[in-house]
Amino acid sequence: MRAAKGDIKSLGNQVELYAIDHNDTYPPSLDHLLADVNQTRAYIKEPAIDPWGNPYIISMDLSDDNKCADAFY
Repeated sequence: MRAAKGDIKSLGNQVELYAIDHNDTYPPSLDHLLADVNQTRAYIKEPAIDPWGNPYIISMDLSDDNKCADAFY
């Protein structure tokens, strides 16, 4: 459980760094934190997998309607 909490905190930090570098635009998925041809840096080195072997799922209320239905992986 401690590893998952650390991962989540780290991923949150990387999402915030991505937003800072992209004019306050958050990544549409955690895969966008990986380096690709359109980015100058990678925010994470490998896909985000939890200690139980499942991908992390992050949901945000992007439409600010208090529903958090706007999920991305």
